[in-house]
Amino acid sequence: MLRPSVRPALLMSAALLLAAACGSDDPADSSSSSDAGSASVTAESDDQASGGDSADTTVAGTSEEEETDMTDADTVTETETETVDDEDAVETQLFVDDLGREVEIPADPQRVIFVGVEHAAHVTTLGFEPLAVASYYLGDAGAALEGIGGVPVDLGGMVDVGDGEPNFEAIAAAEPDLLVWWTDEDVVATLSEIAPTIAIDARANGTNFIDDNDGPRWSKQRSLAELFGLEERLDEQIVEYEDLVADIRARHGGLTESLEWALCDTWEGQAYMYNTPTYAYNAALPDIGLTPTASHERATAEGGGYDESIGYAVIAAELVPDYDADLIFVSRPEPDAAIDTVLEATAAGASDQVYPVDVARWTFHVLQAEISVLREVDAILSAGDVEALGDFG
Repeated sequence: MLRPSVRPALLMSAALLLAAACGSDDPADSSSSSDAGSASVTAESDDQASGGDSADTTVAGTSEEEETDMTDADTVTETETETVDDEDAVETQLFVDDLGREVEIPADPQRVIFVGVEHAAHVTTLGFEPLAVASYYLGDAGAALEGIGGVPVDLGGMVDVGDGEPNFEAIAAAEPDLLVWWTDEDVVATLSEIAPTIAIDARANGTNFIDDNDGPRWSKQRSLAELFGLEERLDEQIVEYEDLVADIRARHGGLTESLEWALCDTWEGQAYMYNTPTYAYNAALPDIGLTPTASHERATAEGGGYDESIGYAVIAAELVPDYDADLIFVSRPEPDAAIDTVLEATAAGASDQVYPVDVARWTFHVLQAEISVLREVDAILSAGDVEALGDFG
């Protein structure tokens, strides 16, 4: 909706300038005009004092023809003012965010900063170019996100606007037209003083997580796609994903239905086992028939070492063999001989069915990450040397 504003003060100024232009250069005429003006004001005052009303308002010293010309000038000025304001005005729309707030935002936002982690992944993987992103994406995470495909910009080269603690000064200096943040009301209030701000819980009801069954899969990514005009690209990715699932099942379905998997991230003598519902692999792997081991499920359940605040279970590395599987996907930030020794003691390790993965890519909350996971697993299965190793209940 356009919100043109015509300022009466500008119209009055234009009228006064035109009235001055209609006056005579002759000093005598000016004097007469001045006297006439005084008389006119006096007469008008007397008329108002006597309660008289007049349908016409006449500027002293002008003829009826000149008065008509002035009326036309007012119309032109108003039109020109509207035109200028229309050019400067921003078309807006109302957006109801996850705090239930109805926020007026640009209809076509172009200078968007995704201050919160996760939000940028939802739209950059659909081809959107943000003004800036959370600092989380300025390092390895940004490189991992770019690695799954579809991201049109170098995230690492963007200005640092913070994430958990936003850099409000840097954000304001970037002159955004829209800010996207989590549902922290205090931060939302501060950001809203800089630019229109919407609060989005990027994981609830997100890429692969149905929160209390109150919405369909990919609904959160779709809501952001619709906001930025990316629905068509998301629909294309959904078709790509569904075709890939069908193809893998057609070629490897008999095998995948018999395989169990576990995933861990290892560093500094600890193993971190993930089972967060919103992570890409947790949706993609079951879609092609792969099942997490019961021990992996137990480890990542409440009471089994799982820490909901961080989204994974922490176990001692030497206990990894207790979480054996047909396929173990492992992320190692750097070589670790001790971890390698532990993994060799597993059935998967003995059968060369331990596969390195980039856990950052596998744990994004976006559809493109699910596609990336399936492609990696398809390559593993297509190598032809994967087999079921037993029951890992």
